[in-house]
Amino acid sequence: MIIGLLFIIAGVLLCFTGIGLVVGIPMVLIGFVILIFSAVGGVAGSLFPRRSSSISYGPMDYQNRRTSFVGSLILVLIGLALIYAVSTMHAKAQDNESNSTPVDKAYYACLVSTGMQGQYSSQDGGRSALRLMQACQSQSDDYIGECAQKGSSSGDCGLVAGELAQTVIIKVLGQ
Repeated sequence: MIIGLLFIIAGVLLCFTGIGLVVGIPMVLIGFVILIFSAVGGVAGSLFPRRSSSISYGPMDYQNRRTSFVGSLILVLIGLALIYAVSTMHAKAQDNESNSTPVDKAYYACLVSTGMQGQYSSQDGGRSALRLMQACQSQSDDYIGECAQKGSSSGDCGLVAGELAQTVIIKVLGQ
């Protein structure tokens, strides 16, 4: 049972890293299979006890069997809830990736291509991000306009556009 729990914990932790979904989800599933088999073994052992002189068949024995079954059922339900939560997070992450519009992609492509050609730093208090946004002025304006059409203020959309430029400088350009 402990091994099953360790598999589940490790799988969930891998799922949260983002790169470990391929490994994390199977680990969670394997952990639940281990838990289910250990729970079924415990339930089967208490429902069909071996015939020996030390086993009591009184009311206390029935209570032990019922407690074992309820505990196993709770473990299975928790496992199913965790599987549902992990699969929901994975589906939301895929939805976010597929929601990119052509304007988003054009702005991102401009930021990356322009960033590769110039000298930009993440250590200058955001000035490089502003210069990068100015270098991609038309794509930046389109990005901010599309964001504003979705209901956000143009100021908030400008901050998001600047944050994306800063993220490109840090993560893509490694500066």
